[in-house]
Amino acid sequence: MDRGPQGRSIAAWIALFGTASVVYLIALGNAPITDAESKYAEAPREMLVLGDWLTPHYDYVRYLSKPPLGFWIGAAVYGLFGVDEFTARLPGTLAGLAVGGLIGAFGTYLFGRRTGFLAAFIWLTTALVFIFSRDTGLEFYLVLFMGTALYGFVRGLEEQRWLFVAYAGMALGFLLKGPMGILWPLATVFLWLALSGQWGRRHLLWDVRAFGVFALLALPWPLVMAFRHDDFLWYTVVHEQIYRVLGKRTPNEALFPTSTFLIMTVGHFFPWILHLPHALARAGQELRTGRAAGQELRTGRAPGQELRTGRAAGRAAALVLALVWSAFPLVFFSLARSKGDYYALQIFPGWCLLVAWLWNEAIESGRASRWLALPWLGTAAIALAILAAGLLDVWSLPPSPGDLAGRFVPVAAVGSAAIGAAALAGRQRLALAGVGAYMMVFFALFQQMFETRAHDESMHFAALAYRAEAPADARIVSDERSEFAHVCSLNFYLNQPAWLVRDAEDSKLHFSFKEYERRVIEETELASWVRDGIVVYAVGERDRWPARFERLGLHGTLRAEQGDRGLYRLAVAEVSG
Repeated sequence: MDRGPQGRSIAAWIALFGTASVVYLIALGNAPITDAESKYAEAPREMLVLGDWLTPHYDYVRYLSKPPLGFWIGAAVYGLFGVDEFTARLPGTLAGLAVGGLIGAFGTYLFGRRTGFLAAFIWLTTALVFIFSRDTGLEFYLVLFMGTALYGFVRGLEEQRWLFVAYAGMALGFLLKGPMGILWPLATVFLWLALSGQWGRRHLLWDVRAFGVFALLALPWPLVMAFRHDDFLWYTVVHEQIYRVLGKRTPNEALFPTSTFLIMTVGHFFPWILHLPHALARAGQELRTGRAAGQELRTGRAPGQELRTGRAAGRAAALVLALVWSAFPLVFFSLARSKGDYYALQIFPGWCLLVAWLWNEAIESGRASRWLALPWLGTAAIALAILAAGLLDVWSLPPSPGDLAGRFVPVAAVGSAAIGAAALAGRQRLALAGVGAYMMVFFALFQQMFETRAHDESMHFAALAYRAEAPADARIVSDERSEFAHVCSLNFYLNQPAWLVRDAEDSKLHFSFKEYERRVIEETELASWVRDGIVVYAVGERDRWPARFERLGLHGTLRAEQGDRGLYRLAVAEVSG
């Protein structure tokens, strides 16, 4: 029996998200919690241990840098399913999958059902989306909540009830990231209204009842915190928001050049970055053609209405929205001094919509598209040239699981050629299926690399050895990490505090929030602990710790090692005759 277009569409969505769920979740807990992600795994755990759901903590010190919503979600998952690597990463990964659904809904509303499906497919097959799903960070939540707010505002121009969704999305964004959760969607929607000729409709975005929902959800927590902690407002608003953007936050672990950020953003949008230049050019051509034909955007109707009535102004407004949604965070983070590579996730939804619109055009035309084929054929040629030149050791057997580039180049050569050939033959659906298979291979190879490298980037090995032999009253310390929070992988696995030992020669442990100093000790204090008979273990770089021990009159016995780090049990060094 023919299910009709709607039935086939539902089946396609179920197949897409069913497959994505398996791919994203199947090996989620295979790797240990790395130092870099440990803060977001540990803070929810300490909520459960301390029973304090109001004030976040990590390493048993107040953590005022971020609001608690992400930690509430994590703690709730821990309470339901237990504490381990899988449950630490699960809620963020589910949020990433939900973003795919949100982008699909956006694409469906703005451009039509097929474009919405393609936009979700593009998001789920983008390199950084899978890579970040192997992290406990909060960025997927932020994309989801701020995107939900933007979606509610766009739909609210047509149906006022959607403003409740918009204001609720802003409230959740605020409880996750502070003022950015409010300013970001508002700036995006107001820029869109201005650039699409709809500025006169901005009053439609205000609703007293919807604002009441926002106030009810967002305001109780910061008000209670302001009364409970005298330093809350300064540290949370000034230090963590304003100083972070200006690069004056102390410590500031995310200061890397804009050029690096842009290069990584381009690379992380693989493979769809191959089509982004063409999509941007087509969008510009579409907008210029619309103006030349006198198709003004000032129609007083929402994009969804315009599309349903077949008017070009709706399509133009939709393209402007996709452009603004990607351009605003791109410009903002390029100017901001403090940024992380994963901030690019804020840029990608708009790019996904543009690339999906481009592919939908090609499918509707039913003709061969050299512009879709050429980037893939060029990628295949580059991969073949690398293989021929022997620039990467791709033929070694067995191949190293940690060598992603070397293992993927042969796949890129064959897969890119096949995808390009399908596009060149006008078989666009087959080409898209090829991209899906291509990226599943990439994800599998990345997972193997991640599992290999995560052990060298985690203190899990030290926690296992410590737990096996240390007495209950023992203490554990670490050398300086690149960020104070990175010691939390010890807390996560040991359920006890850990200390950082300040480097007497070149310390970077300087904090505006002085409470962090409670978990920092000087080298002389470390030596005093050992001389006072306290059992102390130290984890850190094996090429540096022995010299420090000797300088302090201590001796370290290596108990475990992983990569360039080791775990030592400390004792007072014997003085030779």
